[in-house]
Amino acid sequence: FQVVGAYGPNTFYFDLLYLQQEVNVGRGTLTLKAGQLTALNDFLVTDMCNYYVNEAFQADVLRGIDVLATYEPEASWGAFAKYEEKAWYVQSGVYQVSDRIGDNSTHGLNYDIQGDDGLIVFAEGCWRPRWAGAKGAYPAHYKAGAFISTWEYPAYDGGTVPSIAGFYALVEQMAWREKEGADEGLYAWSNFIYSPQTE
Repeated sequence: FQVVGAYGPNTFYFDLLYLQQEVNVGRGTLTLKAGQLTALNDFLVTDMCNYYVNEAFQADVLRGIDVLATYEPEASWGAFAKYEEKAWYVQSGVYQVSDRIGDNSTHGLNYDIQGDDGLIVFAEGCWRPRWAGAKGAYPAHYKAGAFISTWEYPAYDGGTVPSIAGFYALVEQMAWREKEGADEGLYAWSNFIYSPQTE
């Protein structure tokens, strides 16, 4: 892990470019996005990640197993759908996978799709209960998700793996509130990811 994740090369880089539409459906909201998207802005993240600059504490652990899911400032072609109600949501997304993404020489402006590119598909659900506490409700986020990719990945033996898949879980729970109505307090959080490939 790098000491600080809030850094960039000495260049300019174009990131997100997409269309988004929100529609009221029943008691919830349906959100649709398509264009140049960043997969790990929507999947495998918790609110707690916003408070850390050290990548060892962030939930973007997918980069540790080299699945090439995009992470800002990188973006790739993708489509995303999310249905959300007050206490829960479900969402899914599909994104382009290529080792060309993130090439600083193109400054994020290479939008081509080639025959050897792959796809990575995510699905995630979240339950957001609010437990009763002495100083008001204690919010929580319990997330579970899975991913599968069709791209060829490097294997430990020097060859390649034709695809990769896995699942993950994230928990974020307020455990103590400093005063009623305040966001300040003590939070507990953790994340888990498992990819069963043995190659």
